[in-house]
Amino acid sequence: MLASARTARTAELLARDEWLLVSNAKTLSFKAFSKTVTHWLQRADPDSADDGDARKVDARSVHHSQSFGGMWFTRGVLDPIRGSIVAKELERLTIAMFEADWAVAKQRLGREPTILELKRTPAQ
Repeated sequence: MLASARTARTAELLARDEWLLVSNAKTLSFKAFSKTVTHWLQRADPDSADDGDARKVDARSVHHSQSFGGMWFTRGVLDPIRGSIVAKELERLTIAMFEADWAVAKQRLGREPTILELKRTPAQ
């Protein structure tokens, strides 16, 4: 990640800040470290960060097709903003379906159900 952060425009600043970024790499989770490097890049080379965002938007794609047997296959790559929108909507739908399944199981059993007694699995 640090190697990819080094460009002709960031080399001088990276030489100055590398010790700090390496220190963060040793103590932070990968996700937190990734955010740290992204933030550093935005400060070190704001024009490049905008270019990177545009490339991510341009690289987005979703394929949704039906198989011979009628099953559906979905595969996609989304930029951070659109991916976040889809993730939040999927989470909203998952919660709504879970609550509906919970209510049906509770009525059927006459008690609080366990997760194993629900109609659908979390992946479903």
